[in-house]
Amino acid sequence: MDAIWYDLGRHADDYEAQVTLLTLAGLVNRQGPRLMLDTDFQPDWTGADRRWRQIYSEKHGITFRDCQSLAELLQTFEVAGRVTYDPDLDASRWVAVTIATLRGWLPVPASKAPDELYDLPETEDLCGRWARGQDAYDWAIAELLPLCSKSLAFEAGHSYNDVNLGHDMGVHLALDYAVRERCFAFNLSPCPTEDSYDHEKEKVSAYPEHVETMRRIMAEMDPMAGVVGWAEPEWTLIERLSEWGHYLICGRAQNLSFHASVPAKGGKLRQKAIAKSVSGEGLTPAAVMVSEGDAPRVLTSFYGGAWEHPKRGSIPVNWGINPLFAEMFPAMYAYYFDTASENDYFYAGTSGAGYTLIDELPEEGLLAFAERTAKYCRLSDISVIHAWDKTEAVRQRYDVYGRIAKPAMFVVLPREDAKNVRLPCGIPMTIPDSELHYKSVGPEDTPGYMRQAMEKRPTAFRIIYTSPGATFMQRWTATADAMEELGVRPVLLPEIARLAAGQAESE
Repeated sequence: MDAIWYDLGRHADDYEAQVTLLTLAGLVNRQGPRLMLDTDFQPDWTGADRRWRQIYSEKHGITFRDCQSLAELLQTFEVAGRVTYDPDLDASRWVAVTIATLRGWLPVPASKAPDELYDLPETEDLCGRWARGQDAYDWAIAELLPLCSKSLAFEAGHSYNDVNLGHDMGVHLALDYAVRERCFAFNLSPCPTEDSYDHEKEKVSAYPEHVETMRRIMAEMDPMAGVVGWAEPEWTLIERLSEWGHYLICGRAQNLSFHASVPAKGGKLRQKAIAKSVSGEGLTPAAVMVSEGDAPRVLTSFYGGAWEHPKRGSIPVNWGINPLFAEMFPAMYAYYFDTASENDYFYAGTSGAGYTLIDELPEEGLLAFAERTAKYCRLSDISVIHAWDKTEAVRQRYDVYGRIAKPAMFVVLPREDAKNVRLPCGIPMTIPDSELHYKSVGPEDTPGYMRQAMEKRPTAFRIIYTSPGATFMQRWTATADAMEELGVRPVLLPEIARLAAGQAESE
């Protein structure tokens, strides 16, 4: 099996060219793993793409040929033509992407593009067709959306002019997967009123027309459809999608169309983790949960490099993962189960089979989400679900969720104080300390915050919620050593679930 390797870094400063080439990758990878892009200019972990190239070569027999120029790349893959758009009208770009997705063409701006792209025959010209972005979306919703996937859409999350959709310039890296799946593409704000980022003071203007257009798009999708991509403010986007009965798959994950095209080898997915009972006077079990499991970027980047660290496997660590990815990216997903140690446990989150808010989903959406999560957790041998919500008073929603999904434990959004309750269905629901959260504390500060939390509210166990990264394992093994003086030992979540079941207070 042969594939082409092309350095997208040649166009590191050209957003338009990247959009064009990501569209190309999505189109050609429909026929199998044919084009892989080196995206080291936007790294979550430097060298991740080259590492996947090595893995697919060694384990799947894929041979790669380096492509040295854009002209050579375009000669390698036959493209019928180009749809030209107005780069000064943002909606024109994404309408062009959707047209290209459906017809096998490439979206090319009317200016500022490499000369090689203009050598493609022009099959459609969108320049001057619409005066406003809203007019472009109105046309696309009527003419193109009925032809697109109803299970997935794409949100570009790309700021332009005075429209603030965030500063993450890597969101579009997931575009190739959206193209492969024939997604409708849009770039709209989720803010009906003035807002701000949940972790910053930066203000975001109100865009009610954007929200209404997004609502119209999502109303045409299947129940519990996914949106690939991103837009800030995060919390506002997730709230909008949840109340409409949908979920998010975070963008900024490269080569997803390639990963989706590589079949998995082997049999059933089974966890290797062994939950060892921890007991003893003065000993507090603590589970370290690595976050962002909802996002494919943790898999494409090896959890920011943490998975490839030589210390990984030396202490118990719980890794967030979206069980949907077992079906979406089978070979990449299976790699983690194949290379896991007895000290690595995968939990589902956030909030199960997709990123959504449990208390914002409509009743029918919650039932469908719970059934799907149950299916994919069984497929991945996952027994713990990390779920988020907007308000604390949502116990009945988790009870409905739990009766269908049947996890051993829910871990929910951190609140002010740690708490462990038993839902009416009998499943424990654990609320971690807000102090032991990656937005509040880094690994090196955890022992001090752990001491404060234990003094304020002693509990039978603790949850530490942190983020991945290249130095994660080095810092957390040092942190675990420092916490020994507190009588704290890292454990796996199934052990915490057993403790939680015995310690939970009924509500």
